[in-house]
Amino acid sequence: MRTGLRQGELLGLMWEDLNLNASPAALTLRRSLSERQGGGYYFTPTKRKASRRKLALLSEAADALRAQEALQAEERKRVGERWQENGLVFPSSRGTPQNRHNLYRRFAQDLKRAGLPDISFHDLRHTFATIMLFEWGVDAKTVQEMMGHASIKMTMDLYSHVLPNTQADAIRRLEGLFSPSTAVRLPSEGGFA
Repeated sequence: MRTGLRQGELLGLMWEDLNLNASPAALTLRRSLSERQGGGYYFTPTKRKASRRKLALLSEAADALRAQEALQAEERKRVGERWQENGLVFPSSRGTPQNRHNLYRRFAQDLKRAGLPDISFHDLRHTFATIMLFEWGVDAKTVQEMMGHASIKMTMDLYSHVLPNTQADAIRRLEGLFSPSTAVRLPSEGGFA
């Protein structure tokens, strides 16, 4: 979905959490799907207060969610009375909460079919944050909010390694600002030291 959601957040997402008609489309994270040790699933509020967040969606993601809604309607008809409505965006084939292991198995199969290396589902989250910071140049505070991290420190501890040229870029900018040809000169002092 290109949102950086945690697996539990994705599996706990409900249709009522989406506003696909907004511009841009958006989702609001309120809950996560958790697995009981003895088996079964339950919904919990998101990991922490910062994890409860509203995210704008790429138009491509909104289109994929609309397609998911149509596919789910077909699945509901096919299954008939066996369908258990839970309002989930990504349920099992019967409408119940999806087992995270089944999700990962399908994900691994899709990677193999596409000829891509085997990665964990959580690697998608890290890739999203890395692209936001390194490729798109999104500021760390915005990435923190989008990822639902409790603090900017957490975001920087996890992702500062993808910004190897940050100091070099800062120095180049400062050199441009303070170079003799562009330096701001104070009338009474004749310039900066």
